[in-house]
Order: sequence, then C-alpha cells, then structure tokens
Amino acid sequence: MKGLRGFDAGLLFTLFSIAFSLDVPSVVEQPPTITAQSVRSVVAVAFDDNFTLTCEATGNPKPVFYWTKNGLNFNPRNDSRLKNFENSGTFVIPSNKYLAEYQGKYRCYASNKLGVAMSEETHFIVPTSPKFPKESIEPVVVKEGDPVVLECNPPKGIPPRHLYWMTIGLQHIEQDVRVSMGLNGNLYFSNVLEKDSRSDYCCFASFPRIRTIVQKTAMAIVVMSSNSTGETDVKISDRKPNILVPSGDLSQTHLVQGQDLEIECIAEGFPTPVIEWTKIGGKLPKRTNIKNHGKWLIITKVMEDDSGKYMCKAKNSAGEAVHFFDITVEEPPHWVQEPIKSQVVTIGSEVHIKCHASGKPPPTITWMRNGEPLQAFASSHIRVLHDTVILYRAQQNNSAVYQCEASNKHGTLLSNSNIMVMNLPPLILTQNSVKYGAVCGKSVIMDCKVFSSPPADIHWSVARYFGNLFFCMFICLLV
Repeated sequence: MKGLRGFDAGLLFTLFSIAFSLDVPSVVEQPPTITAQSVRSVVAVAFDDNFTLTCEATGNPKPVFYWTKNGLNFNPRNDSRLKNFENSGTFVIPSNKYLAEYQGKYRCYASNKLGVAMSEETHFIVPTSPKFPKESIEPVVVKEGDPVVLECNPPKGIPPRHLYWMTIGLQHIEQDVRVSMGLNGNLYFSNVLEKDSRSDYCCFASFPRIRTIVQKTAMAIVVMSSNSTGETDVKISDRKPNILVPSGDLSQTHLVQGQDLEIECIAEGFPTPVIEWTKIGGKLPKRTNIKNHGKWLIITKVMEDDSGKYMCKAKNSAGEAVHFFDITVEEPPHWVQEPIKSQVVTIGSEVHIKCHASGKPPPTITWMRNGEPLQAFASSHIRVLHDTVILYRAQQNNSAVYQCEASNKHGTLLSNSNIMVMNLPPLILTQNSVKYGAVCGKSVIMDCKVFSSPPADIHWSVARYFGNLFFCMFICLLV
C-alpha cells in the first residue's frame, strides 16, 4: 500500500507539472520570442571573409523583422551589398572596402500582430589601423644619477594590446629594478647610468587580433657623467625616493567584479628604491601577484572583499615615500530572480511582471512594451512600481511583449516577457490512439498534454472507441 501511495503521488506530481508548465503550443497565436541573436560586440577583423548579425525568432503569426542602427531605422534588405535570408532577420556584411560604413550599434526587432520582441544591442566595430604619429623627438640630456622618463603614448586599438621597448635592431631593452616599463607603456629610469646613453630606444605596440605591430620614432638619452665635466672621483649623491607613478598621495580605482586589479608604484631615487605593498587593515589576498621587479601589484578576479585601501612604500638608504590606493569593486547588473519569459492569464486577471536585478551601483530599471517606452501606454490598468509592472483587470489588448532593461555604468541586461491575456478552451495536444507497452504488475504512465486558459482540470476514463476518438490499449507482456 505504501508503494502504491508513492506511485499515486508521483503520478499526481507529473500531471500537475504537465498542466501548469507547458510551453505555449505553436498552433496558438502568440507574440514573437527571440531565439538567436548576435553577441554584444562584433569586431570586424580585416582578414575575415564576412560578418554576420544574427536575429532569429519564433511566433504565431510568423514574425517579421526590422532593425535599427544607432537608434534610427535600418533596413538591410534595401542594401544590395548585404546578404539576407528568407523568414529571418539575420544578415551578412561582406568584408570589402565599404565595411566602415556599417560601423554602429544595431538592434533587431521581431514583430507580429500580438507584439514586438527586441534583441540586445550589438556594437559592430570596424577598427582603424593603429599608428604612432610621425614626430621628431629631441634627445634627453641628463646628469648621471637623475631620473628619466621616455614616453610611449601608444595608439588605441582592439584589445589586447601588448607593449615592448626594443632597439631599432629589435633587441629588447634590459629591464630591472632600476629600469622598467609602466602600465601606460612609458619607460622609467629611477636613476640613469652612463651605460644608458644610446639613440635607439623604441616603443612597439602589438595588436594580435588584427595582426599589426607599430613602432614609435626612436628616442635618445645622453647621460652626462662626472668625467665628461672634467671632475674625477665624484660620487652620485644619495637621494630619497619620490613616487613618479602615480602622482599625488592617493589614487582611486573602480573596477568590475571578476576583473584583474593592476596598480603600480614606480619611484625615482638613489640608490634605486625598492617597493613594498600592504593592505591597510588586512592582508593581501592569496590571489595577489607582485610583478615587474616589485612595482606592480596584480590581484586576479577581484571580489567585493578586495575593496579597501592599499599602500605602496618606496625605500632606500636615504628615506622613503608612500602612496595610497582606494580600491572599489563594483559589478554589472545581474538577475536576482530572472523574469518569467511567458505568462498566459485569463481576461480580468491581475498580472505581475517582476524585473528584480542587482548590481553596484544599483541598476536603473527601464520598462518598455513592444519596444516602446511603457509611459506611452499609460492607463488606469497599468502601474509601475520600480521593478514590477502590474496589469489590473487585464484585457486582451494588454497582450504584448514587455521589456525590462536593467543598466548601470558597467553593463545592461534585457529581458522580454510575453504576456498573453486570453480565454481559451482546452486543446488536447497528445496524439490520438497512442499505444503503450507495459509489463504485468508494473506501473505505466500515460501522457495527456493539454493547453488552455485558464488551466484545465484533467480527468481520465477507460474508453473502447475507435476512429478519431480517444483510445487506450493496454498490452500485457508476459516475461
């Protein structure tokens, strides 16, 4: 008996799940649903053949597609250079001399008589070839023991970007605790020695995604030693450290959870200063790496607990200098509770569409209906309570696709919710005359898929009718 009750409970649970968790069948009229879309950023790399902006959707009636570019209507079917597809919003941009004309922010819409679904925005980027400016750079003339900074000022380009200091003959400039490159690409000398005199210091920038390396005009350092002035046995005077990078006493850094924190302290002085790192009021995380001869502090995949104040200290025999870093870890919007993608409700119901997102700073919630601001559809039946839209005494004309967009300075989330307000008698979706095989003495579960609004009560009976009527046949298999 106990086993039988367990089976009954399982069967009831199965029937409940079927009755209330069915997808809307394709035979029922319903608004569009986006099923495939492009990623948020598409970079046009010159050696690729073409670039596809994807937009696919389902719905009944079959949806039609349209696009916007930079917020303005854009019809890819009006451009003979673009490849389009039947019953699809997807189009292909060929890689040719006109490619730069298509740079911009695109959004796709799928529409039928019941509503409009929209995709996330895709930024199509056509990078220009990065270049250093042509310039004439005067030699840096400096006394032995003084600090020097050679500026790189690299061009912007598609990440990642790698920077190097080499000679014209492509020999790497040796770096150590005295001579090193900063995160900005500049080459810093805490103090120069006579051996630093040369005229072929070159900054190189590499962009592997576009297979490009560019070189800055060569620079020269002329070190004036004591011997060159006729003086002998003159020692370089000790000089207490001074922080070259960053400037001032305090730096503030905001970054997104999961990113890598990279901060640096580069100091000048003689003897060459050494750098020490601490976190005020705590320990450095285990994910901390000290690189570039102690001058870089890197924490991988930062978390909220990594927020706080950090200090670098530059020391030598003549004294010390410090700099503080105020680190704040923030995060892009994320769903606390992902919005329901589809709701089928009866006429006269009260409908709640919830859009619960969190982030740091807290995200701004924007509501739309069929891709238009919800304010344009204001009525006594619609009320917005920040992260929830309430439809009172919903009517058929409230059926639509409702969009919620949660955004802060680090990103945007978009959700489409199909709301269908209808009274629909039951539709039995299970095929007639389904035959089931079973073993004598064992259980058998039979399907009865139904869609209706409101949800239908399901009753079972044994019938012995043929033709188009429901027919159940039990076959006892003797083993």
